[in-house]
Amino acid sequence: MTRIHYPPDKPPYEECIIRPTIFLAGPIKNAPDWQAEAINALHFALPEADIVSPRTPGKWHGKYNAQVEWETSELWHAAMHGVIMFWLANSISENPARCYAQTTRFELGEWMTKLLSGWYSEFGNQFDKSPSQLVIGIEPGFSNEKYIRARARTMEPGYVIQSTLEDTCRQVIKVARDRYGTDKEMVERINYNDW
Repeated sequence: MTRIHYPPDKPPYEECIIRPTIFLAGPIKNAPDWQAEAINALHFALPEADIVSPRTPGKWHGKYNAQVEWETSELWHAAMHGVIMFWLANSISENPARCYAQTTRFELGEWMTKLLSGWYSEFGNQFDKSPSQLVIGIEPGFSNEKYIRARARTMEPGYVIQSTLEDTCRQVIKVARDRYGTDKEMVERINYNDW
């Protein structure tokens, strides 16, 4: 059964060998609740996964530093034992005091760099330098979309950035199944109209 984790909850790390961890990275403030849609799609296709979302259902009453530490820890865990999914959704409201998706943009650049540099080989990970465990989707119209797409294309020949949340989830499912050797045909059978 799929397990969903919100801060400060963490998946049981001792099970990471048999259960992929999927981290949902992307904007929260002034963004639609795309994480709920992604969870609905992913839990159906990845029943043995741990899905980690920094967006809590309701208001989380933790402290800022605790949230940052939790997210950092879970991003590392997903990179080593699953998939980091970035969905860059358009904003639904403006906040002139804050650049939209500023944290997401920083984290995306950080993880693109880490995965290409082979940082995880120091920790015993058996994968070569590859962004395969990083799946990126950008909603058309997202600010700076053209630049982000251009930079991501330099990661790996043929690397594809998805343009819909559905396709981004489908790619996450494929990567998770490829890394964990489960039924790949399920990816094609998912009916995204049932979300």
